[in-house]
Amino acid sequence: MVIKGPPRTVNPSVVVAKGVFHGAGRIVETRSRPGDPDNTVRDDLVFARGKMHIISTILAAPSVLNPHSCLLSLTVQQTGEVVGGTGQFTAATGSYTATVKARVLLARNRDGSCSFRRVARHEVDKIAASGTLSF
Repeated sequence: MVIKGPPRTVNPSVVVAKGVFHGAGRIVETRSRPGDPDNTVRDDLVFARGKMHIISTILAAPSVLNPHSCLLSLTVQQTGEVVGGTGQFTAATGSYTATVKARVLLARNRDGSCSFRRVARHEVDKIAASGTLSF
């Protein structure tokens, strides 16, 4: 299931890379481009020495919604590609598979139901990914 609604809104988030590259940075969401399939998202992984551009394809996103608390739990399976970047990562390439475990506290509609269209009140995601990277 891909949830459609307002543009994704992310509060400051930390990403830690271990492997070919070790570093701490943040995830910055970027806009989709014309022609991107509905199940893809673009992000930049921003580190002190540059950004990595990534494109993720959502394969599956089973979810469970508690309608009383409006707590949405998702486990997203995805694949992706590293497609260049800036600074140290100008020529970065690679691919990965990832699992995102998300807990989202949805806003409520005026009638008290859970809203998939309004910006969520709170979200915590845990991302585990592995793959290849060269830069």
